[in-house]
Amino acid sequence: MKANTGFRSLIALVAAMGLASTALAQIAPPSPTLESESLQVIYPEQPSPGVPTPGTIPGEPIPPWLSIVPSGTEFQTGTSFDVEFRISNLINPEQPSLGSYDLDVNFDAGVLSYSSITWGTQLDLFGLGSLQAIDTAQVASGLLNIYEVSYDDVADLDSLQLNDFTLFTLTFAAINPGVSALTLNVNDLGDSLGIGIAPSSVGSASVTVSEVPLPATLPLFAAGLLTLMRRRRPA
Repeated sequence: MKANTGFRSLIALVAAMGLASTALAQIAPPSPTLESESLQVIYPEQPSPGVPTPGTIPGEPIPPWLSIVPSGTEFQTGTSFDVEFRISNLINPEQPSLGSYDLDVNFDAGVLSYSSITWGTQLDLFGLGSLQAIDTAQVASGLLNIYEVSYDDVADLDSLQLNDFTLFTLTFAAINPGVSALTLNVNDLGDSLGIGIAPSSVGSASVTVSEVPLPATLPLFAAGLLTLMRRRRPA
């Protein structure tokens, strides 16, 4: 009798558990049926831990760029024109400011002839001088090497130098018809501490040189002169 009582108690317990499961099933929403062939789970891309998104680091320097700005794009033979070589997007009043540069300027020596250079002032803020040099040893082949090193203090360059300025201006003479590209090769850019700066881009330009057009009245003048000479020719 005691055995039957224990067995019945066990059955009652199992039955009670079944009723509880049924009640829970009625309360909880049914689980969705997953079809492995049609279900596609897409996980959003997440940045790697500890790696910030580019451009969001506080104080992250923005690389400057170099550009070439001629005073025009079309010139006639026998005329002269200026070309500015500029740096832009320096950070002020903090690094990187520019402390030095070493650049090669390339042009077509069959179309243009180098005349002179005018230095900028932003590496010589107080007019006390800087190390400036232009190497014209290969000018006949269209190559100029130009460099400058500032003598100014780091703090002065970082706080007083402009964000955008002209490094130097070259004057060229247009000598023959044609098209000349103007390009830059960067040998070195250094900040106020002498640490190298990698420019984000290096610009280029081109100019077109054409012959000086003849005056519209010149052919008529020549024809009239020829007629006059024929009339005055002795018989």
